[in-house]
Amino acid sequence: MMTAVTKVTFRDWSIAYGKPKRTPAYDEAEARRRWEAKESFTVLFGDPDHPDQVMRVELGGDVVVVSWLDEHNREVMEYLFGKPAGIDELFLERTAIISYAQPEPSPTDTSTHNETYLVRPDGTYQGMRGTRGGDDHENTSGTMDSDQLAGLHEPSLVFGQWDSIIRRDR
Repeated sequence: MMTAVTKVTFRDWSIAYGKPKRTPAYDEAEARRRWEAKESFTVLFGDPDHPDQVMRVELGGDVVVVSWLDEHNREVMEYLFGKPAGIDELFLERTAIISYAQPEPSPTDTSTHNETYLVRPDGTYQGMRGTRGGDDHENTSGTMDSDQLAGLHEPSLVFGQWDSIIRRDR
């Protein structure tokens, strides 16, 4: 059985503008150098001009932001992983789901509906969803059970081993 290989490009990406930054792409050796120096770097998965996912790695993998993009390079989902004090693994601290009113981007295109969830390692969470700029925001809070919480933990990141951190099903 063959496994599909996703093309990986190292290049800084502007999530807000849906395109690469003006700085040129860099090779794996430069990304590794940044990793070891605990500098930021970005990994694009798929087509370098229209990636499926963009992963920003900071502090040598102690902070990782994974963004999923639509066919117009607009961010539709984001996971923020960090290493909370006293925990020697990554933890999914924030999830954001973003949608847009217009199927095609326009100069005035902004997200119209957002859901954001903040989770603490003890399982308590706070969430907010609603129309951007509207009065219809719904807030929620609670505590996750141990099975839900277990899915938010990830082993510490190892350079080049991205599969686990970029999976969407959590």
